[in-house]
Amino acid sequence: MIGIRHYCPRFDDEKQDNFFTVLKKTGYKLITKPLKIISQLNIEKGDLRKANFDVEIAIDALDLLSKYDTLILISGDSDFDSLVKRLKKAGKRVIVVSSRYHISKELIDSCNKYIDIKKLRKYIERIK
Repeated sequence: MIGIRHYCPRFDDEKQDNFFTVLKKTGYKLITKPLKIISQLNIEKGDLRKANFDVEIAIDALDLLSKYDTLILISGDSDFDSLVKRLKKAGKRVIVVSSRYHISKELIDSCNKYIDIKKLRKYIERIK
């Protein structure tokens, strides 16, 4: 196992920094970048906020190809369909985790296994 990576925008917020500290202490590698705010001309819609990590995830998955057998992708974005197909062609197993209503049909069809994240709730839910 090469590890667990968490790709997330950085908000420079104390709560998020505390969360990141917990993730680091439990072995996650954090890949962050500042949240990009794009001002909209339409005042009703407000500012557009972006921090896509599709390219970074794809590059890491390909750069680390020789270091893992299975990639677990927590996303339902159809943009990952090409990556999943490429990884499978390279002999990798790809498991996709997403919610039932936020997963593309292409991704379900191309991965080795799809898991609805709701089925994992009892294992990952934070209990107060």
